[in-house]
Amino acid sequence: MSFEKSRRYSRPVLHPISLPPQSSDSSHDNARAQIGPQIHGDSWVVTTHTFLGTTNRVNPTCWPSYRFHDDPAGIPDNDALHTCYQSESAHSRGPEHEHHIFDENYQDSDEEVPPPPRFAVKRYAPPKTGEGGLTLVVMPGMHVPTETFEPMIESILTETHCSGFKIAEIWSVSMPSSGQTAMVNLPSYLYGNCKDIARDLLLFLTLYLPLHPGQSLPSQLPPRKLQPSNIQPARRNLHVLAHSMGAQSALLIAAHAPDLFASLTLFDPAIIPPGDIGTAFFKIPKDRLAFGFPFHHQDTASLRASLDVNRRTKGWDPRVKQLYAEHGLSPDGKLIAHPRLEWALYYDQETALQCFDRLGDVKAPMNFVVPKRPLAVPLGMLEEIVKGLHGRNKLTVLHGVTHSLCHEKVEECAGVVVGWLMDLRRMREARL
Repeated sequence: MSFEKSRRYSRPVLHPISLPPQSSDSSHDNARAQIGPQIHGDSWVVTTHTFLGTTNRVNPTCWPSYRFHDDPAGIPDNDALHTCYQSESAHSRGPEHEHHIFDENYQDSDEEVPPPPRFAVKRYAPPKTGEGGLTLVVMPGMHVPTETFEPMIESILTETHCSGFKIAEIWSVSMPSSGQTAMVNLPSYLYGNCKDIARDLLLFLTLYLPLHPGQSLPSQLPPRKLQPSNIQPARRNLHVLAHSMGAQSALLIAAHAPDLFASLTLFDPAIIPPGDIGTAFFKIPKDRLAFGFPFHHQDTASLRASLDVNRRTKGWDPRVKQLYAEHGLSPDGKLIAHPRLEWALYYDQETALQCFDRLGDVKAPMNFVVPKRPLAVPLGMLEEIVKGLHGRNKLTVLHGVTHSLCHEKVEECAGVVVGWLMDLRRMREARL
């Protein structure tokens, strides 16, 4: 598999990404944990690794990087700090021009720029990889430990094993201010916008993710070198499972680098139509959009009890609740990430609408999985959009679930994923 480092495109929204420094930096000296490979289970080997995000990034207006050592409870509440959507973004198709994925000549400027964040990512690999098989990349929503997807991963592995379908590896990203990624960064590290999340994940997929499964890897993944030609190699047969803001990032990446993914399964993606719907959505108080957990908990059992009554999590599968409780607290009894960091992401009132605008730019097959009442796009509108998209796309509606559907009906969501992958395989075989 390979992709073009530059291509002609009329409306990019992701700025070119720059490579992080080769040597380890000191910006994470106050991180709360260091990660090394950890092996669990009898059949699949699970290892944890880290990588650095892009160097050129947006400094948060509401919480500049010089505040990253301060208590995030101090992040201000000020509507003047919103980054608002510009309607011209939807109609900005002009003459195509050369757009580069990488900024190979980036140099530090005099402006204050946040340090590149460190990400934690888990690899699930069979003891013997062998030849062939696809790779799954899991991109959760924000402020949810990646381990909460393990029940769905286990169900997918069980179903694919019974059907003779081979998965070579699964990589699951710990998103910003979530799980182990929160632990290896400064406690109040904040993103300037959600597009930088997509840029960091694009960097992982193109330069950190090994080209072939089954390799022995160090704790800190080294980036591959850029090729002198326009063609850059990448992992073949790459299928994405993404939820909420993770799905938003996956869509932006797919529009930006159209040859990278073999398919996308998108669980209620965080996309918002411009116009009246977008205006109404952002009138919802940020406190209603965030989880709203207390910051301090007596112990894991206390957090687990909170999950049973929280309006966003009470319908979760008990296994998911337990994994959240086990991986959501730091040793001092505080949440891994301060709730204000999730709250502050909603200062970005632009990216979710820009992502909606660019659904038509995605070339990879898309499998939308949504509740009867999706996050922001009315179901009838989404049905018409999916019908109008080119290529192989699908919409599945699950009943009796909310925006957290992949944490509520684990086996049903896993079945949708496996059915989709089987359909793609049958179509590919029919063309041969």
